[in-house]
Amino acid sequence: MRGKTLMIDKPVYILRLSGWKIPAKRIRQSALVFIVLLQMLMHSQIIYSQENCWNIFRGDQALNGLTKVEIPNQISQIWSFPTEGEIKSSPVVCGDKIVITSTDGNIYCLDMEGSLIWKFSTGNAIEAGALILDGVVYIGNLDGSFFALDIESGEKRWEYKAENQISGSANWIEIKGKKYLFVGSYDYYLHCIDAATGLGVWKYESDNFINGAAALYKGNAIFGGCDGFLHIVNLEKGELNAKIELATYIAGSAAISGNMAYIGDYDGMFRCVDLAKKEVAWEWS
Repeated sequence: MRGKTLMIDKPVYILRLSGWKIPAKRIRQSALVFIVLLQMLMHSQIIYSQENCWNIFRGDQALNGLTKVEIPNQISQIWSFPTEGEIKSSPVVCGDKIVITSTDGNIYCLDMEGSLIWKFSTGNAIEAGALILDGVVYIGNLDGSFFALDIESGEKRWEYKAENQISGSANWIEIKGKKYLFVGSYDYYLHCIDAATGLGVWKYESDNFINGAAALYKGNAIFGGCDGFLHIVNLEKGELNAKIELATYIAGSAAISGNMAYIGDYDGMFRCVDLAKKEVAWEWS
């Protein structure tokens, strides 16, 4: 570990359910209630399948947070589910299962009626959202442990260990028929992990903490670091393609649309970065 640990306060701003995005108030109580607005499903024609799951932070590998689902005019609370800590990340949904995480250290799998199917204790607080891929739940916690759990039973398939906390969600890519996960850590590294075995493939070292999730763009991981750079890393080789200096700490996650990456920083600056030209297109504060 290098330097002091940067404490990131990540409140819950949005609850997501299979593509729905609902603004939520910042929640600070020690025992939080996860509110699922299932009434929306009664007004929709959503078919739950692997193809249309909201199975990853912001809904897709580009982390753009967009859905084509029509949002109804009227919504209401159907049920709630309590945890013993803060819920700092959005849930993910696939099939008939909802997966949430909590700073109580547990991963919870619920059915669509709010009943607990299983829970798994990771032994430390969790701030990141989970990734569901091919029937497996992937999630990291604040001691740097990264888990793969069977979504049906909650049974652990494997565990990978980073050298410092994991605060951001994992993403994934398929290369030559194999699936790989990539996730950042406060150990300064972006880790590439074999999704099937949990074995490390490569590590790319940045110059400070990696707090947010990395987005996928044309075979590259796009992520900001607390070193003030936007990094573009080739996911097949783990090699740096480019890094673009922005400013100060970048704790959040970039959203990708076309060739543009959109990201904010700790100085309150919001930027659009042209990934093809590898330069800042515009900025706003």
